Amino acid sequence: MNTIKDEAIILRNRRFSESSLVATLLSRDHGRLDVLAKGCRREKSPMFGHLDLYQKEEVLIFRRQSAGLDLLTEAAFVDEHAGLRFFPPAFAAAGMLADFAAEATLPGEPQPELYRVLAGALEVLAAFGDVRSRAGLGDASTFNRDEKTFLVGRALKLSLLDMLGWLGFGLELGRCVLCGTARNDADAGSAFLSGRHGGLVCGRCRSKAQGGLVTVSGAALQSLRERGAGGERHELRLRSGERRRLLKFLVDYCQIALERPLKGRKVLFQMLG
Repeated sequence: MNTIKDEAIILRNRRFSESSLVATLLSRDHGRLDVLAKGCRREKSPMFGHLDLYQKEEVLIFRRQSAGLDLLTEAAFVDEHAGLRFFPPAFAAAGMLADFAAEATLPGEPQPELYRVLAGALEVLAAFGDVRSRAGLGDASTFNRDEKTFLVGRALKLSLLDMLGWLGFGLELGRCVLCGTARNDADAGSAFLSGRHGGLVCGRCRSKAQGGLVTVSGAALQSLRERGAGGERHELRLRSGERRRLLKFLVDYCQIALERPLKGRKVLFQMLG
């Protein structure tokens, strides 16, 4: 079959010529796809405006049998996620998730769960800048900027944890990764996290970890381990500095798992403050 029709999210794009773009997509059923969209930058093109970052599209792609990029021949909006462009922290978080998805996947390797997590995260993040919310017509209008930024950071953490888990890089947060000792849920004391070793390190094994440990509170650890209201309740107990340190640890761990840097890291932390 020379063509495929699929739903896809635009992860990256770059100019190929005066009128064309090369785009990296994460598709629902076919994984990562790198495509050439000829003439899409012309205003009269049916695909004009359809390859903006983080949009969800229904796409038709012609698969080349020879060497060269596959051709994107049609695109139709499913969700523009326009709200991302009205709240910079949400746009930066979307960029981090898209960059991670692009770097963590191989071309043509289906990743349906990764696609599901990314699509859900983008929907949540876009809601914080939705123009309907800005007009007082949506739920996000009840939050001020600081509250929205807090929720963006929380959504980003949970999405990265889910992505890491589906890709086989999940953090061990219930027991020491070096000796296997389980952490007592009632223990509210400090915890030690190692990106190098992929999770929790107990106090007795600190010296074996050979540095690089991040010290966090028991509430911070619980905010990573629990979903829903429980995790959010623990996160609300954290000071902004600890929330930032926790997110930095998670982003740095993503880079360790990928063995390469993520381009959006600096911008993300500028936006989240």
